[in-house]
Amino acid sequence: MKDSERISNLEEMSAEILMRLDRAEAQINELRKSRAQTANEISSLDQSMRELAKYVFRVDERQTHVEDAMDNLTALQKLVHESLLGKEDLDRLFEFTMRRFDKVDQRFDGIDRRLDKMDQRFDGIDLRLDKMDQRFDGIDLRLDKMDQRFDGIDLRLDNIDKGDRNPTNSKS
Repeated sequence: MKDSERISNLEEMSAEILMRLDRAEAQINELRKSRAQTANEISSLDQSMRELAKYVFRVDERQTHVEDAMDNLTALQKLVHESLLGKEDLDRLFEFTMRRFDKVDQRFDGIDRRLDKMDQRFDGIDLRLDKMDQRFDGIDLRLDKMDQRFDGIDLRLDNIDKGDRNPTNSKS
């Protein structure tokens, strides 16, 4: 084999190697893009799963409330259907109703306690705002005094500019 043939073979091989490198680089870039897309899709999926979990918790809570309401309704229905509204049955019905009213009263008591706490917080905020108003009033007084001093200085400077060299005559 001649040197020129070897050189041309080497050139062909190096060209082939360069083409393979270009293809490998393109595949690496494509892989990077697909990784970024996959990461974004995973992030989106993760967020969707969190939202779904929130909805599942809400549905579970609502289902619990519905089940409680159904249990209460079933108990009331049972009381009504088991009896023909005899005296004992009426007593049981009234007891059941009174228990329900007691539960409602307990809920209202809890709400009243929370509202009382909120009123206390608002009272505290009102006190703090009153103190702040007093401090601002004090600052306003001090600024008014400073304005009066500046007015006096301006008057003296005006008199000096007019040629009156005796600033004590300008005080009124």
